[in-house]
Amino acid sequence: MTTLSIQPPYPIITDIDGQPLEDGYIWIGVAGLNPIGNPIAVYWDAALTQPAGLPIRTQGGYPMNAGTPARLYVGSDYSILVLDKNGSVVYSAPQATERYSDPVITGIDSSEVTFLQAGTGAVVRSAQSKMRDVVSALDFGASHSNSAAANRAAFQAAVDYLEGRGGGTLYIPTGTYETTEIALGWNLEIVGEAGAVIKRPNSATDPNVRLFSTEDKPWQSASDSPPLTIRNLTFDGNRAGNTPWSGYEREQWASVFIMGDPAYAGRRNVVVDNCRFINSPGDGLSVYVNSRVKATNITGTTNFRGLITIHGGYSETFITNMSDELGTLCSGLHIESDGSGYGGSNRCDVTVDGARIINGCSFGAPDSSRVEVTNLHMLGPGVSWSADAAFHKYTNCHFKLGNLNNNRIVYPGHMQFTNCIFELEYDGSASGAEYGLGFRTHDDINVPAQRKSNQRVQFSNCQFFADSSVASNSGVAYGIKFDIDATTYNNVFVVQNCNFDSSLNYGVQTFGGIRILKDLYNNADLPVRCLQPNGAIGSDITIDGMSLGANPTSWAFINVAAANDIFRINNCAVDVAQQAVGTSSGYTSGTFYGNRIVNTNVAPTLDMPSGGLNGDIFQIDTVTLGNDYRWIKKLVPNTGTVYKVILTIPA
Repeated sequence: MTTLSIQPPYPIITDIDGQPLEDGYIWIGVAGLNPIGNPIAVYWDAALTQPAGLPIRTQGGYPMNAGTPARLYVGSDYSILVLDKNGSVVYSAPQATERYSDPVITGIDSSEVTFLQAGTGAVVRSAQSKMRDVVSALDFGASHSNSAAANRAAFQAAVDYLEGRGGGTLYIPTGTYETTEIALGWNLEIVGEAGAVIKRPNSATDPNVRLFSTEDKPWQSASDSPPLTIRNLTFDGNRAGNTPWSGYEREQWASVFIMGDPAYAGRRNVVVDNCRFINSPGDGLSVYVNSRVKATNITGTTNFRGLITIHGGYSETFITNMSDELGTLCSGLHIESDGSGYGGSNRCDVTVDGARIINGCSFGAPDSSRVEVTNLHMLGPGVSWSADAAFHKYTNCHFKLGNLNNNRIVYPGHMQFTNCIFELEYDGSASGAEYGLGFRTHDDINVPAQRKSNQRVQFSNCQFFADSSVASNSGVAYGIKFDIDATTYNNVFVVQNCNFDSSLNYGVQTFGGIRILKDLYNNADLPVRCLQPNGAIGSDITIDGMSLGANPTSWAFINVAAANDIFRINNCAVDVAQQAVGTSSGYTSGTFYGNRIVNTNVAPTLDMPSGGLNGDIFQIDTVTLGNDYRWIKKLVPNTGTVYKVILTIPA
């Protein structure tokens, strides 16, 4: 019996990416000449009796004869030119000198076929060289039907090959590829086709629980590394198929984990662009020590700790256009340094421009970290805390806040809010819950509590309001609530050119410390509330310019003013119906500087509404020649309150 070798029945023509050529063109002509202008006869049969009209079209990589794959035959030397459907050259051979008993196309090796790029100055290369410009994961055996172990081996082989030749691009075609951790170096670009997904397998017990990581290929240099770029990929952490979160043991299960070597001054330089992170048991994108990461156009959903987490010192992270679409189980953007970088530094510098986050943020910036956020739209609770020297700056941001206990800033360090909106909304809390933005200059979690000094916070041109859901669920709405402080700690909070809406129960509440309120429009039920649990804490409060809307029925509330409390009041005009300053324990012991202008339509008398401040200047709304125009309210010993005329309009 004769042994037969099984051969492909028809030639397959591939595009430059290695895929079968679809809707391509085949031209065959006189050897040494352009086949388009110098065609020769081509046939469908070896007897050369069935002519094939030029150009011959391809479908699925096959030459097609009336919709059926076919072989091609010629009777002489020839030239060949293959074009894709757009007319671009796939490959050409101007001189084919050998004769083949097999079909013309299948007898040619890609190293023997030439390629010439369009454009002046292009040089001839082999088709093989051209096709190797882009390395596909499929070239090394990756497949969406493989096991995770087989795919990991394939991806790692492709990465190592590219890095070994000095760098290049790894192309990942459409499909879902299960894999465990792939170690990445530098001078490498990984690009996914639309629909390319890298997925963690079920029940991952291997210590290689990340998907992409730089940990096992450390960059050890005094300068930053060449770039690693990851683009157009979806990372699926497969939370449902892995061990449930029961503590913090899955916190490091990041889909993409970036770190450098903290023993060296150089950082790992990484770009993550147009990537999506879903279902991670821990983080989506994790930035650890000695890293410099630029993340652009990042989206994600249901990642346990954070869509993007920055948690290593000596790191720089630049984020542009991130969107946490359906909410995470913890926070969309998470900053928490739990590892020291070069020189023992815990500093994490973060810049964000454009972010939409459903379930809130957690910003814990240590050392002298700098966090600058622009155009953030945060739709959930936010927690922030800092070391003394850390700096936070928020510009053009919109914060939706719920229960005040979930929206607190502990150890603010140095913070600036400019042109920001703070919107309170019901979050399911029990009736009577407090809503708003809370500040604590001390830590009431640790025992004993730790207090911080010399902190600075400034609000400029910000708006504060509550939607109707807060009031309809009996919530108590604050614009800003400052917790216990003392003047001796020298923490200064400035609220300037801000607007407090009538939907708020309290505009600004202070609890000791140094507070400067300047040029406010305040329409809250109670514009300013000053609490003081005991005289030892001390308050130094300046109100320099505050106008009220129609809603308030009083100007402020001071529950007690001790001898060491100072109140400075300037440039404040108020209607007589709103001039009352409430108290529960008296405020005459405090020191008051300046005064308010109280507008009234009649001369003040002792039976006017009580509760104003000594030193208030009462001013008649309508000027009448020959009549008194201004009075000052004074407390005279052994006499009581009197209104002394200080200005009369001459007749």
